[in-house]
Amino acid sequence: TEHLVKDLGCAQLVLDVLHAHPESEAVQSAGCLAMGLVSSGNPTSARVFCDLGAPEVIIMAMHTHPSKLHWLACQALFGMPKDAAETIVELGGIQAVLEAMRVSYHEKLVATSAIRVLSKFVTGTVYLDYFYKLGGHELVLFHMREHPNEKEVQGKGLKLLRSLAILKEGAADAILQLGGLRTILVASQAPEMDLMKPASETLIGLASSLTAMLSQYNTSKEDLRMGFQALVLLSTASPAIQQ
Repeated sequence: TEHLVKDLGCAQLVLDVLHAHPESEAVQSAGCLAMGLVSSGNPTSARVFCDLGAPEVIIMAMHTHPSKLHWLACQALFGMPKDAAETIVELGGIQAVLEAMRVSYHEKLVATSAIRVLSKFVTGTVYLDYFYKLGGHELVLFHMREHPNEKEVQGKGLKLLRSLAILKEGAADAILQLGGLRTILVASQAPEMDLMKPASETLIGLASSLTAMLSQYNTSKEDLRMGFQALVLLSTASPAIQQ
């Protein structure tokens, strides 16, 4: 694969074709599919595509063909190297991915591929603040509720929420106000997904805000019930978290 992509110039050929036919949905779809398949799990091929300007081509395709190739374009973006984050952000890639989540909210393939992109290029980075200001946390919570049986949506969604809660001031309160506690607890209770540890780690990030919520005199009975359920989860999962 690397020989085809780099030495024989196939990566450049794919990008040349995409540049030449920006209005063709079929061409753009096939190109994104090819880049996603070749780049994912192959750092050398991903680097070649990235250095030749693949992120710009992928993001342009998302703008030119809204809702038509969100899944394939997100897959192709996910295949790019992690250090391409700055380029992707500057080109409007995070905005494009979030827009894909808004438009194609019912499609689990879009949800999964979009969450993968955000988890790879946003979690624990300087772009968390930008992601938060764009309402990314709201979309993550929405998709976790919309796709409760998709393990990758749930697991990577939890990581994004934890990263926000710990690193972004005010995010923990916002997550709780949006009903995030219920969403996290639901994810933790699906035995086939084995997400108790990441759910507990996310709750740790929310701990101060959760304590403040429980201490308010006007906290609803339902919020109190979920709050104490969260405390039980934390006490049950603490040995696993420490490992």
